[in-house]
Amino acid sequence: MLNYIIRRTLILIPTLIVTTFIIYAIVVWTPGNPIAVFEDPSHPLSQLEKEKLIEKYGLDKPWYVQYSNWAVLFAQGDMGRSFQWSSAVWPLIRGRIWATVQLTGLALILAFIIAIPIGMISALKQYSLLDNVITAFAFFGISMPNFWFGLLLIYGFAVTLNLFPVSGMNTVPEPSASWGFLLDRLHHLVLPVIVLSTASIAGFTRYMRSQVLEIMRAEYIDTARAKGLSARVVNGKHILKNAMLPLVTLLGLSLPFIVSGALIIEQVFGWPGLGRFFYTAALGRDYPVIMGILTLTAIVTLLGNFLADISYAIVDPRIRYD
Repeated sequence: MLNYIIRRTLILIPTLIVTTFIIYAIVVWTPGNPIAVFEDPSHPLSQLEKEKLIEKYGLDKPWYVQYSNWAVLFAQGDMGRSFQWSSAVWPLIRGRIWATVQLTGLALILAFIIAIPIGMISALKQYSLLDNVITAFAFFGISMPNFWFGLLLIYGFAVTLNLFPVSGMNTVPEPSASWGFLLDRLHHLVLPVIVLSTASIAGFTRYMRSQVLEIMRAEYIDTARAKGLSARVVNGKHILKNAMLPLVTLLGLSLPFIVSGALIIEQVFGWPGLGRFFYTAALGRDYPVIMGILTLTAIVTLLGNFLADISYAIVDPRIRYD
């Protein structure tokens, strides 16, 4: 196990380098001019001023040289300075991480809590009316556009019924330790978490159903039933436990999709997290901010996959890494 951890850790470094190299190339090749953010339509920049800004931010160099300069700074713990906000990138990102973690974390937890039992029930009641209803919901959740669903909930529950706030994280600023502040934050989280988790619930449900159906056909399940074990023991101890093992890996793989979904949801609900910040930076072609957020997402994804592989061996004693 220790050798495997060391090997995987060493692999993470070149994987991150290749990933950031490709991301930087895509970002730079995307049409748009970063200098446009400094231009005022009523007072256009002169050619000399544009050239000075291009030289100041190193945009006069080839893109691979720009990447090398950025990578060297990142290796030293410096994400560079934002073009738009004229500030170090990390403090700008750090101030918004917690908002996104709250949104995506609750959405992911809710997705697993709901999808596991629903997927299990759907498999045990295969081809029944309940199974068909769950399957229809799953296909609806997977195919439904997040932004449309978000706007629909805002119109129905926030505008029409006035049950939830339309946007933001809190209505009235209060001390973070007070119960009123926490309840108000949860109140603001209800609609965006529902929207963000819906697609994940649908996908996890279908995945869980297929895993349960596959395990139900295994020989050791027939053996357990032949021994006279109750359906509760067979379903809970043998089927559910083994069906949940692949979900450990799915958790790591789902992180980038949750974060990318948050980009749209944060815009719809005015949630001041990384997704909304990334959208603003992308419109302004703010390369340092874009690279900072995407690199952070890549690191979280790689670590998620790495921890999923390690967790595999912990939850399943049959798996061993040499």
